[in-house]
Amino acid sequence: MRLDGDVTQDQSGAVGRASWTVVMPVKSLSLSKTRLDPDRVGAGESRALAFFLDTASAALCTDAVARVVVASADPVIAAAAGALGCDVVDDDGHPGINAAAAWAATVLGVSADTAVIVSDLPCLTPSALTAVLRAVPETGASFVPDASGTGTTMWIAAGSVPIDCEFGPDSAAAHRAAGAVDLADETGPHAPIASARRDVDTDADFAAALALGVGPHTRALLEAEPGGLLLTVARTRGRSVSVVEESGRFHWLPARGLASAGFRDVRPGQRVVLWPAGGITLP
Repeated sequence: MRLDGDVTQDQSGAVGRASWTVVMPVKSLSLSKTRLDPDRVGAGESRALAFFLDTASAALCTDAVARVVVASADPVIAAAAGALGCDVVDDDGHPGINAAAAWAATVLGVSADTAVIVSDLPCLTPSALTAVLRAVPETGASFVPDASGTGTTMWIAAGSVPIDCEFGPDSAAAHRAAGAVDLADETGPHAPIASARRDVDTDADFAAALALGVGPHTRALLEAEPGGLLLTVARTRGRSVSVVEESGRFHWLPARGLASAGFRDVRPGQRVVLWPAGGITLP
């Protein structure tokens, strides 16, 4: 059985570079996913947090990624990112994904092989991110268009290309006009990158994400009544821990995140509960 998000060492070696830095700018939760919460009852914030946790976890569990940098002024995001094992940069004073990404890279001295990724990709898996990175040219800029084809979910700089992304309205066209390579064209129609293109802004987007299969934090949010998501450890592999839901759905979680929650000797068969805000406890 192939585990969701599973990437063999041979596959990750095919990427050609094992030291990618992922930069994820994340805006304040109070400003996030308002279209998913028109009545302002908190659903937008909780979903934005779950989406972020799944996106960051997938990046942390990708063999080719050495570092995940989160740029945010939101204290909840910062705490959750640190618990997962991400580096955190306060981007207060640098609003917007483009300015925040450039600021974070400058502060931490990131200068090569960098992927700027949006934080609302709850379907993202390590195998999808690996497929994206495998398609990146040796040098230059490239990007991944969103599912609609007009937006962008990832902008990637290989080699010594400085961060100069143009996220925003019609960003796919802007990136293409700037000379960035469209990786949806490079990977072909049957490559496993659909989850890397499925961002979530509307209820229709969320329904499409659920059809693709969302990560464990978003699943935990959906299962929040009466409790969190019950998971069983299937196996460990380096920085990643494979876990399975009672339904049989597999996911990868960052081993460092489990360790920070107090699980320092995780063994196959151990059961844990994952909560919507990212906490992990015993059943």
